[in-house]
Amino acid sequence: MAAKNQASPPGALTRDRILEAARELFAEHGVEAVSLRELTGRAGVNLAAIHYHFGSKDALLEELFSRSSQPIVRWRLELLANVRKHEDGRPVLEDVLDAFLRPALSSGRRQNSTFVRLRARLALERTESVRRILSNAFDESSRLTIEAIGKALPDLPRDELYWRFHFLIGTMFYTMADSGRIQALSDGKCDPSHVEESLRRMVAVFANVFRNGVPDGRTGAPN
Repeated sequence: MAAKNQASPPGALTRDRILEAARELFAEHGVEAVSLRELTGRAGVNLAAIHYHFGSKDALLEELFSRSSQPIVRWRLELLANVRKHEDGRPVLEDVLDAFLRPALSSGRRQNSTFVRLRARLALERTESVRRILSNAFDESSRLTIEAIGKALPDLPRDELYWRFHFLIGTMFYTMADSGRIQALSDGKCDPSHVEESLRRMVAVFANVFRNGVPDGRTGAPN
């Protein structure tokens, strides 16, 4: 512990403590519902510390989200760069979908699972600042995924591609949120926390969703 303290710059431990408290509270209650008083109480700091290190709650959320989202984005870009190709050069659709979904659904294992809940909750927030933070974090990898799906299914109309991707994101967020509904309805037989099972089923379902109605019928499975 002494070595950690010695290696950390002044104020770094306080900053990290505030970020961890924010991660937990925002995931539990949403950003708007958390007061600065609650945040200082959870972190064990005074209000001045939050203003000193971050300036505002929005700035705190932005740094928190940036730190936690970067590993997801890097992993997603790496997977997208290595998807298999058909003989005609088209990306394998199932690989593209897996590349998009796997880092998000698996982040609870590679990081603190609290971020998975936080990200799912932020998807429901309508404030402009939250939308901007989400956009800054994920637009690049989302657009690259859309482009890859478009290359896999070049005859899928662009507006259809966007709508179907929108539904994919909604399913991903609901699965990440793990509301317990499917466990209750299936008497515990189905559990979204089983990442590989969730991925296998989501990839299969959305491969069919994206292929449905493609005019030239190029719907084949990977070579």
